[in-house]
Amino acid sequence: MADMDPEYLPPEPTGIVPSRFTPMQKRIFITGVSVGPLLWFILWGFNEFTSLRGWIQVVASRLVLLGMWAAGVCVIAIIVCVWFARLRRKLAIGILIAGSLIWAAFLVTLDWLAPKPQVIAHAASHERPADWRIIKDWQKAELAPVLEQFPNNTLRIIVTSSAPDETVDYANQFKDFFHAHQWNVIGPETAATDQIVQNIQLSLSEQYWGKPPPKAFAAVESQMRFIGLRLRSSFVIDPLVSPNELVMWVGPETPPGFPEHIPLSIGMACQHPLQFTDDTMHFFGGGGKDFVRWVRIKPPANSPFSTGQKVLVVLTKPAKSVATSEQFSVQSLGTVMPRPYALDVTVAKNLKMGEPLDMKIISDEELRVKCVVDRSSN
Repeated sequence: MADMDPEYLPPEPTGIVPSRFTPMQKRIFITGVSVGPLLWFILWGFNEFTSLRGWIQVVASRLVLLGMWAAGVCVIAIIVCVWFARLRRKLAIGILIAGSLIWAAFLVTLDWLAPKPQVIAHAASHERPADWRIIKDWQKAELAPVLEQFPNNTLRIIVTSSAPDETVDYANQFKDFFHAHQWNVIGPETAATDQIVQNIQLSLSEQYWGKPPPKAFAAVESQMRFIGLRLRSSFVIDPLVSPNELVMWVGPETPPGFPEHIPLSIGMACQHPLQFTDDTMHFFGGGGKDFVRWVRIKPPANSPFSTGQKVLVVLTKPAKSVATSEQFSVQSLGTVMPRPYALDVTVAKNLKMGEPLDMKIISDEELRVKCVVDRSSN
């Protein structure tokens, strides 16, 4: 009878529930893990595309679009493989091709609609009117030897967006002439719509503030003035001009005795801007009226502020002073600097990841921050 006793299996351990995913849950999990990083890359691509297209990087922005297209095709392929695996092979391939073409059409439309920086072509293919400015033959004869004495230098030509055809034609004359005498010429390019230039202005890098300009640039400026071209009274110092470039602003010709316009700075285009807040304004009474602007500048993405890093704070009105801080130093400000509406800021210590620069800007009248430029990205 002992052999007839039934065998008992040991009880299942308590507290443990076997993991059983349904086919639907498996597909959702696989799709999320596979598609998530690709969708993040596409969203990053949209942001990078708008940033690059905002200035002059058309080719780079299109390379970003190409990467976005490839990521989108991978997303479509994953969805087809996971969710439509039971379809016939030809039908699945057809869905993949159709989705890829639709995605490509969307990106091509985005590229077509996005604004592109203008490089101005020659304004007039017809005969030049008699009252338009020209570089006269005798002026060319005087200027050409100077250009050939300093070959392979770079001239960047800029005109305002509202410049008439006469001004664009005059700018292109300088382009052709400098290029013919072994100079590298960029432009003519359009400036921001709020920038106005009259006659001709020559701009240099701030590197030459208080120092002699390069011999090539000084010789060109002196010779242009000698042959009677309408120039500003002196070079303009621009913090965002490359040390290796001479920038020529060309505008309409003014009547004799017309006052000079406020010097223009490429920096007003706010290349490589940083995010900031300056939404708190304090007013202090007493012996005088001081307006205090509290500004908090966020560091570049995924990069903390570091010792020696340069930041340019562009203001709408001149600053009177800046409160001292262990985070940074301000080399010059107010009306004594070559750019009275901007502050040269040098980071004095390494800051933590994500830690902002906190500034307290004091002025005689209310001002605001127009933009903050990361000059280390130039």
